[in-house]
Amino acid sequence: GVGTAAGGGTPLSGATPKRTGVRRVIAVLGDRRADATKFLSETRIASVGARLPTQREAVLFLWETALVAALLALLRSGVHRILRWVHNRLEATRPSGARVPYETSVFECMQRPLEFLAIFTVGASTAEALSRPLAATGLLRYIRAVRELGIIFAATWFLLRWIDRIRARFAADKRVDKAQVAAISRMATVGTAATAILISLDTLGINIQTVLAFGGIGGVAIGFAGRDVISNVFSGFMIYATRPFTVGEWVRSIEAGTPGVDGTVEHIGWYLTRIRTWDKRPLYIPNSRFSTMILENPSRMSNRRVLHTLHLRIEDMGAVRTVLAAIQNMLQQHPDLDPRQHRMVYIDSFDTFSVCLWLSCYTKSVFLYDFRRVQQDVLLQAYDIVRSCGARLATVTTRDVRDGTDPDA
Repeated sequence: GVGTAAGGGTPLSGATPKRTGVRRVIAVLGDRRADATKFLSETRIASVGARLPTQREAVLFLWETALVAALLALLRSGVHRILRWVHNRLEATRPSGARVPYETSVFECMQRPLEFLAIFTVGASTAEALSRPLAATGLLRYIRAVRELGIIFAATWFLLRWIDRIRARFAADKRVDKAQVAAISRMATVGTAATAILISLDTLGINIQTVLAFGGIGGVAIGFAGRDVISNVFSGFMIYATRPFTVGEWVRSIEAGTPGVDGTVEHIGWYLTRIRTWDKRPLYIPNSRFSTMILENPSRMSNRRVLHTLHLRIEDMGAVRTVLAAIQNMLQQHPDLDPRQHRMVYIDSFDTFSVCLWLSCYTKSVFLYDFRRVQQDVLLQAYDIVRSCGARLATVTTRDVRDGTDPDA
């Protein structure tokens, strides 16, 4: 019912205050429930160590997803096919004489590293996407570091393949010194590997300056312990730089105390050099020995010398002038002797029972077979000239020089 307040107050409704209180209780309970739900959600997220991604992270995730999809499409269509197509398009714009086959081009060097990089990047991106709910554990940092190491490895692999391809191309050219090509390629390989190692250490968070400082201290200790090794390596570098001999050349030692160093150079390494002797035995010599050894390199001679002494009898002195003139004319007319060098024959000295004729000339060819053939022909013609002039070669044997006998029998 409706009533009045004491003292003639305003009439009030009994239902209104009750409904308002209920609504307030419901509102309070609703706010408490929302707070509890938010608290439970945050507690659950914190319990698994994750958080909701930001807008930047969401865009980055979409970008990585697109990259993975592109790499998968690349693998699906084939790295080899795409690189060959690009190579053919570029080579079509070049003259026909300057075109390079795919097998010897830089694109073939990219093939294997790109295949590895594509598979590795897909795996690393997938692992990173799966580990985002565990971002609080720091797992993403290690995955990203491993992915960067994979990129460094692929780039280093490509550079090493490219260096080897360039070395093989120049080594096939006869106009280029193979020893210098090998030395430059080895230095480039060492430099590329050292750079990749330093970048990898920096990627892993290792201070490079500390590593270099430790390497300096360790280098001093290693220098004292392995000075022979360092000496051989440095001597090998000096052989490549100064080129006293190269692979395929004939070298021999001309100093006393070093017998056996006579043969063909087969290999020049950083530590030792292999020489094949004339009896086909390998000889391994540390490179530091060549810094003090006196070597002769007959492979670089311009001519071979025919040097011989003819001994005529003392009683044939009357025919010596005729013999000298005839031999000199023969040397001047011989087709296998080098006209740019001297061709001489003179009286050298007198012995007890003979007169010595000094003969000297040079062959055009430096090959052993040609030299022996030309030397034999010169000596045989000189002997025929001596006999035709009525002279004889002197000997230490007893001869019957009476009339009607053959003194050379």
